[in-house]
Amino acid sequence: MGLLVATWEAFLATLFTWFVTALGSALVFVLPPDEATQRKLLRPMLGFAAGVMTAAAFFSLLAPALELAEAQYGARWSFFPVAVGFFLGGGGMLAADAYMERHGHLDPLELMQDAVLRGGRNSPRRGGGGAASGFGAVVARLVQRL
Repeated sequence: MGLLVATWEAFLATLFTWFVTALGSALVFVLPPDEATQRKLLRPMLGFAAGVMTAAAFFSLLAPALELAEAQYGARWSFFPVAVGFFLGGGGMLAADAYMERHGHLDPLELMQDAVLRGGRNSPRRGGGGAASGFGAVVARLVQRL
């Protein structure tokens, strides 16, 4: 009986995540076409996504790393290897940001519009394969600008 309940709960969780994803992607049908409004909406969405990723990084990576480091180095120095890795990662992000700023890759909305909406080189409107092709188009556009 426990396996049946667990399977049912997994099925319901899968349906919930599918529904939430479909609801979020349905925004494309109700978003206004003007670029200023799209930018106003994109900024909080990117901020929310950054917050979710920060929480995921802490609860899935940093907290377990602190526990492992405490077992290996003791309670006094357990923060050190985790802090070093955290700041190296932050330095890598700053370096990537500086690189993108120097090469003019600052606007994700512009990249998406150019690659997908305006019929860029790998656009789904030119016979591509939908979302995967749109993602590939954005990546190809970034690589093309390098």
